[in-house]
Amino acid sequence: MWTHLYKGCPMTTSRIIEIIVRNQDDDGVFFKYDFLALLMNTMVEINKDGTCKTDFLECLDEDIVVENVNWCKFICDTIKNSKDGWQRDSMSIYFNGALTILMVS
Repeated sequence: MWTHLYKGCPMTTSRIIEIIVRNQDDDGVFFKYDFLALLMNTMVEINKDGTCKTDFLECLDEDIVVENVNWCKFICDTIKNSKDGWQRDSMSIYFNGALTILMVS
């Protein structure tokens, strides 16, 4: 499985970039997973502790046609869910949702 590449250290966006750079010639399923994890954790949502969310990858398999996934629905649902529990003025409850969306709004 794809996550075995990250055993021994937390999966972070910088770790994913390191793996992509190290395996520059790989354009297979691992690259797809790395790219999607990097995109989603950079542009959409990340865990509050700074590690990457990977639960969205569980529904993907090696034969997935990435272009056919309804990414707009997924991102919209994630944005809605990321606001749950967040308090704008709280110093202890951080927003971990779509920072890119907030910046362009």
